Amino acid sequence: MATNGVHGPVPHKSGIKVVVVGAGFGGLGAAIECNRQGHDVEIYEQFPELKQLGDIISFMPNAGRIFYRWGDGVVAARMRPLSINHGGFDIHKFDSGEVALHQPPAVYVKEAAGYHGHRGELHEVVFDYVRKDLGIPIHLNQRIEEYFEEDGQSGIILASGEKASTLSLPLNRRVCANPELLGQCRRSDCIRWCPIKGPTGRPGL
Repeated sequence: MATNGVHGPVPHKSGIKVVVVGAGFGGLGAAIECNRQGHDVEIYEQFPELKQLGDIISFMPNAGRIFYRWGDGVVAARMRPLSINHGGFDIHKFDSGEVALHQPPAVYVKEAAGYHGHRGELHEVVFDYVRKDLGIPIHLNQRIEEYFEEDGQSGIILASGEKASTLSLPLNRRVCANPELLGQCRRSDCIRWCPIKGPTGRPGL
């Protein structure tokens, strides 16, 4: 299987084009997961440049599992040095100095660690992974004026008047788009073929 070195096997191209609006953690995460499924992804963000803004942010082990699978541990390894790694601490009563609570050191497994640090620094790690490692286009300074949906395609209209579009799913495939995009489905009433559950026996794809 072909590989791209940093982030594992090159996914089979699905032929699906995805437009992601916003380059925050949610938008970047959506773009990464779509890329992992072989979709052609582009991101549009209204801010003109990346800045390390924000305060402390915490990601618990469930999120850590996702960070670890991006790039086979590459993203997690870059985030670890930027995260708080305390060796335990005591909380004292303000009047007597008595120890009210002892917080033991945080212990995580690397495959599901917690990450607590400056939002801007951790965001920059994910941003650079998307843009530099995966090569996903991130279009900055692009304000979205409206969304559109018409025969055969849907997408966004930028302030410049330019359209960024993707092919629309046929009506009978909109009931459950999750398998199309991320390759997973937890619905019991999905009316189409599902990559996880196999053929449903109902009308669909």
